[in-house]
Amino acid sequence: MQLVGAALVLCAAAAAGTAAPLAGSAAARGKERRAQFASWDEVNVLAHGLLQLGHGLKEHVDRTKGQLRELGGRLGAHNASLGRLVRQAREAQERGELLRASVRELEGRGRQLAELADALRQRLDEVAADKATIRGRLELLEERVRQVLQVRPGGNQSDKDLGALQVSQRPRLTVASAR
Repeated sequence: MQLVGAALVLCAAAAAGTAAPLAGSAAARGKERRAQFASWDEVNVLAHGLLQLGHGLKEHVDRTKGQLRELGGRLGAHNASLGRLVRQAREAQERGELLRASVRELEGRGRQLAELADALRQRLDEVAADKATIRGRLELLEERVRQVLQVRPGGNQSDKDLGALQVSQRPRLTVASAR
């Protein structure tokens, strides 16, 4: 506001200083040309107006510098916080990638464990079937041994019969135990 007032004062002083010589120039043509100088008051008014204009401009520049410093500080703070956010986002993304890789690895291990568990179940089923077969054969063998012991005629004949029975059953027992 002061800046506008100072500019108006300067313009008015300049117009007042130039208006008088223009009006008198027609009369001065007839006479010798004499140089006309501005009065002391007019020079003072112009100097004072220029001084006010300079002060107004200086205040405006100082105010603008302060605003720019403040904006620079704010931008610096925003830049720093933006840098932190970018760094945190990058770290979060890296952690996410690591987690995804871990999940894929764990899923693979889970599939391997499931396959192993299925293979173990199958093997256990086979072993249980073999055990049942062996148990059945063993029961038959025990039954034959009981029958042989009950029919036993006497003396060493039973030992020979038992040996013959063992020899005849050996191939069957070998086949069952191989399974």
